[in-house]
Amino acid sequence: MRKRQMGFTLVELLTTLSILGIIMGIAVPNVMGILDRNKRTTYVEDAKKLVTQADYKFRMSQTIEKPASGSCVVFKMGSLDISEIKKGPEGTSYDKNKSFVAIKYDGSKYVYGVQLFESKNNRGVAFIESGKLNEEAAMMNYVVENNTEKTLTVNSTISGTGFSCKISSVN
Repeated sequence: MRKRQMGFTLVELLTTLSILGIIMGIAVPNVMGILDRNKRTTYVEDAKKLVTQADYKFRMSQTIEKPASGSCVVFKMGSLDISEIKKGPEGTSYDKNKSFVAIKYDGSKYVYGVQLFESKNNRGVAFIESGKLNEEAAMMNYVVENNTEKTLTVNSTISGTGFSCKISSVN
């Protein structure tokens, strides 16, 4: 007599679910890590674009006063051409008052500092010298969440890792 099999046994189903659970337990954290790294990379790349735009405006404008040694000129994101970086990786726009580039004259050359934050969650690049954004560890060390806002007022100072200056003007 032949036995008819109509479906899977309970043991087969439980084994299959267990294997799928193990695969999900391994895959989900890896996928989440990849997504977070991609977002961090986007923040760093957008910060570099912001520095490039500020540099262009600074060098091309005849009306912007060049800073004296130890002081800096600040460009808020809202005053720059940001057509390439309208939205951050979380899908919201960048905060145009908390995102800026500071250009300092150190006596021999201009040094750039940048801060970039998304409006929704305050996640972005904490104020740092732009040259450090090229380091391999930039996205892990300088992308932060819920950082406090730097105050941008004339006759104040601004500082971050490797960067400090007295603000002479805000554009």
